[in-house]
Amino acid sequence: MSIIIRIPTREEILSSGVVVSVATFPVSWSKNQLNDYANRSGVYIHHSIQVILYIGKTTNGTWATFGERLRREFQTKASQNSNLFRLLSNLNQEVKCVMFDLDELDAMIETGDYFLERERKALIMEQVFVLGKFVFNLKISHGYSSNSPRIRTLLLTFYITNATNDTNKKKTTLRLEKIPNTLV
Repeated sequence: MSIIIRIPTREEILSSGVVVSVATFPVSWSKNQLNDYANRSGVYIHHSIQVILYIGKTTNGTWATFGERLRREFQTKASQNSNLFRLLSNLNQEVKCVMFDLDELDAMIETGDYFLERERKALIMEQVFVLGKFVFNLKISHGYSSNSPRIRTLLLTFYITNATNDTNKKKTTLRLEKIPNTLV
């Protein structure tokens, strides 16, 4: 079984997204700044000054929309002054958020004959983006220096379980091909 994942390049991520304002007390925060994504669910990436700051997903629970989740990250009271909120509020530059809703994520992952729920695809994409964050920002080199040969293919092994029976695990390898040279 193989799964094909199409991921955006670093340039595509860092050149897109909506500007999200940080609301320090007593200023209120509005989900309207997220436009059409406010009431959708999926995976999101915060970035600023050419650095990916945070990656998250909104697929289950009470705060399963971008509007609710981002309010809890960008507003003092809703965030309970979390570490992420303090990071975002201390930046002197604008913060952008790139959002991929469940339909977009569904189109980014091909599973062939194997059915995989959109929420599970979101979980996979969140992890792929987290892995990519370290490579994108070049903060952790995973043993590769900037002079190392270019990575052409990255293989990841996941255990995909059936939602009704987690004991029947199927091992699969994700093959991410044509990884942009900027990831090295």
